[in-house]
Amino acid sequence: MMLRNPLLVVFMVVCSSFFGERLAAAQAPPPGFWRGQSVSERVTDLTWVNLVVKYEGEFSFSTDAKGFINGIATVRYTMNVDDERLRGFIAKYNAASDLELSVAPGIQKLGPFLGTRAKFRTLQGVSGSYDGGTVVCQGAIAGTLDIARKLLHLEWAKTPASIPYKTYRVYPTTREVLGIGTGVAFSPWIADAVVTQPAQGHWEARAPVKPIVSGKSGTRTTANWSAHIEAAVKK
Repeated sequence: MMLRNPLLVVFMVVCSSFFGERLAAAQAPPPGFWRGQSVSERVTDLTWVNLVVKYEGEFSFSTDAKGFINGIATVRYTMNVDDERLRGFIAKYNAASDLELSVAPGIQKLGPFLGTRAKFRTLQGVSGSYDGGTVVCQGAIAGTLDIARKLLHLEWAKTPASIPYKTYRVYPTTREVLGIGTGVAFSPWIADAVVTQPAQGHWEARAPVKPIVSGKSGTRTTANWSAHIEAAVKK
């Protein structure tokens, strides 16, 4: 049926636009203050050992009407060396001789890894850590809340300083420095979070927990982070 009254047509268009905007607004997270937390692990396979970096933290941020983010995060980083494979391999030849690892039969490849000073019979394994143990990084975070796609993206506003670390050869009563270096303060937000409204007025964001494999060594990173809105900005 055709509507012949022009005023009625205009009225219906205006009403449709008004209620459409109200419905879209109700289905989108409002500007507000959010809090969240993260737990991550990064494992790098170095053939004889695994380098394991764990980092967890808390963060908070505000969003504006355009979805821009301004906030702060505190993340604690720890590093350790999983040397189970190396210890098992050494144990097989533990009583063979006191030769250096670089010339011991069948394990010549360990020489470049551990250095020629490593002794076969006395070496127990390898350890490593950041200088000072746990390192705390605190700084500003930025990002965007894509209202249309309902995706939350977070990142450090400025790349944190590198973290110094040391690795060691471990012996029964002592340890020797094997290597010195610096590591990256990895981002806890390697994947964007999906924003949902499980209950009226309650908005939350959760990133998919799925290991990400990268690099030639097959580094596996698993990041679990989420956030929720605590208070909406009053208009």
